Amino acid sequence: MLLRRHGLLAVLLGGAFLQCPPDNKDILYEPVPVEAHEVKIVADAQGDAKAPAHVAVFLKRGILQMKGGAVHTLEGVATGAVGDAPPRLELMQDRIALTQSTLGGNAPRGDAKFMLALGATPMALEIDTGTGEAQTIDLGGVPVAKARFHTVTGHLTIDWSAPNPQLGAELTFETQGGYIDVSHLARSGARAIDVVNVAG
Repeated sequence: MLLRRHGLLAVLLGGAFLQCPPDNKDILYEPVPVEAHEVKIVADAQGDAKAPAHVAVFLKRGILQMKGGAVHTLEGVATGAVGDAPPRLELMQDRIALTQSTLGGNAPRGDAKFMLALGATPMALEIDTGTGEAQTIDLGGVPVAKARFHTVTGHLTIDWSAPNPQLGAELTFETQGGYIDVSHLARSGARAIDVVNVAG
């Protein structure tokens, strides 16, 4: 009976000891750093000249490099910053959306890096960026039926190094406090161009 009491007392003391916080910081409560995540992108969507596929890229913070010549509608590598969730790819029959993910809806902690290429699928392209100075898009040879380029405070450089196979494109350039530089716009084959400059 005495041994059982001593055993019970030891258990109670042990439990009390585990519940008492130590003087030094408990490492179990420190935020665990999330490593940078590299996501390989290989995605196809259906689209033609009359009903183009919708391809969207949402990058709140970071580097964007995009060009033509891909085998698939969208391909490349998207790398999330340390401390952020991996980039998220959503794929439907006629839609592809690549998004810089965040944890708990918070703003990204660091710069993501999207290195992408577009294929020969006729598309309605949407590029939405927040901040970033190295954001370069070359749409030479990409069949763009419609496109919207938006940046908050970033710097988008857009070029058509080769003509757009899709004539009659509708283009929208929108900036809030950033800059959008466009080269060889005549090669875009655009029939309608809308420029919205809030403060940039």
